[in-house]
Amino acid sequence: MQQGYGNINKALCVNGKIVMKTSGKMAVSKIINSFIFVSALSARLMAATIWCNPENTGAENGLSEVTGYNTLREAIASMAGGDTIVISSGDWTACPGMSIEHPYLPPSGSPGAYTKIHAKSDWETRVPYISDQGVGRSYVEIRGIVFDSRLNPTSHVVVDWHHTKFIRCGFLCGKVIGNNHCAGFGSADSTRATNQYNLMEECMAWGGGRYMFYCKYGKYNIFRRCIARHDYHDGGGGQDDGQIFNFRAYACDYTIYQNCISLDSDRVENFSSLQSEAGGFWIGDSYGAEGNAIFGSISIRDVHLPYYVCSNGTGTAVMDNCVALDVRVPGYTTLTAFILKSNSGLDVSHFLGLGGLGTGFDGFYGKNLGSFTVKNSILRDVAEYGILGVADNSYINHYNAGIGTFGTGSTTYDPLANGLKYPLRIETGLPLASAGENGYAAGPAILKKIGIAETLYGEQGWDEITGESIWPFPNENRVKLLMQQTVDGISTNAGFCANGTGLYGGPLTLTSYIWEYLGNPCPADICSGTYDNVAPSSPSGLTIE
Repeated sequence: MQQGYGNINKALCVNGKIVMKTSGKMAVSKIINSFIFVSALSARLMAATIWCNPENTGAENGLSEVTGYNTLREAIASMAGGDTIVISSGDWTACPGMSIEHPYLPPSGSPGAYTKIHAKSDWETRVPYISDQGVGRSYVEIRGIVFDSRLNPTSHVVVDWHHTKFIRCGFLCGKVIGNNHCAGFGSADSTRATNQYNLMEECMAWGGGRYMFYCKYGKYNIFRRCIARHDYHDGGGGQDDGQIFNFRAYACDYTIYQNCISLDSDRVENFSSLQSEAGGFWIGDSYGAEGNAIFGSISIRDVHLPYYVCSNGTGTAVMDNCVALDVRVPGYTTLTAFILKSNSGLDVSHFLGLGGLGTGFDGFYGKNLGSFTVKNSILRDVAEYGILGVADNSYINHYNAGIGTFGTGSTTYDPLANGLKYPLRIETGLPLASAGENGYAAGPAILKKIGIAETLYGEQGWDEITGESIWPFPNENRVKLLMQQTVDGISTNAGFCANGTGLYGGPLTLTSYIWEYLGNPCPADICSGTYDNVAPSSPSGLTIE
């Protein structure tokens, strides 16, 4: 606050615009400020909820929304560990003092008392960015906030944080350049000791950046029910110009993806270039990786590599009940497949890969060190090798799936005519329902939420397949509304964000988009509405006979 002998002026944000507010004379202001200080001090001993309201035109003490602090910086400055800040609903991206960044970071909490920064209502509060390049925090919870850095392109990445939770947050990244990422957890500690036990749950990352959801030198981190879409990338001409992914675990151990979705990221005209590795999920690299896993996750219309798993010759990863659909942009012959494994062990079960007919595209491709096991899975429409470098494979249904030696129990009938009506389940009573090992199904079942809400790695129920349906996908109406906005110059009238009607007769949603991808109306128990009577056309990228 600027004080003088006359009036007191202070920046005020009204409807996202900066104005000035004027209060009374200096003597009056001192009385008011003294009263506010005493009130705030008294309340500090009794309460731990602090309000931030950038449109507040009166006294500021944080005790209520009406008297909330005018900036997030002021609210954070008044916090102690374990306190909660609540930010009023509104778009505050143009307002000063509304970012979370060093030196304006919340204090760390404790295991029984997290420090919290919440939106008043989920998805209704928008601030510029959250960024910490290595100060580090712990036991912090961020909930319901949309971070939008389009006005000042900045990565939403925190470095060396542990035991933190981001719940139902959106990360829209502006047009950052080079090796800058949309959102996630970073570290420079190759021992994985400082970036641990973090959670991203029901969050979205979209817009610009090299990697959308990023994790470096991490351990015991979870990405649960998150959605990523790559809209724009400018590599700046560096060596990593074309290496882009939606979910990236760089030299991480025990990084877990549960019910995550990577989709609609193949509009390559919005990327400065594409080279070497690019695609949906990339876990591990030459610095080593151990214990990483992808469960119940989906890739639709990614480029080159829906799933890439690698290491330094040690470690094993797991993939179970995952899907890759419609890869329209293949890459180099040796770097393009539904699943590529290199220098790592990998166990895959109940996988569906469908629609990879571009030049050089493979199904399952294993190279270099490490075992590769695939079973109870489906491959359809592969241009080159359906299976290569996978000595241990069995019970794979393959149709028009390229060349390769398929193992015990494999079948060759068309899955679309034998139980694969939807990409997320196998229909009962049809051949695929018993085509797997020991008479179980071949193909995926992505029907239930994985992991009890808000649990960290190792906590009770963190990896449990719950009894709660994941469809309709959580928050999907708000997800679509938010992701229909992106960086300037990029149309979002595509993929699940397009306007239109689903085959089931209701509006196109994220759920109907995925369930109807093979050309059949969304089931009545999944999507509500009236079925249409128009026969669907063949899905793009597939061969149906």
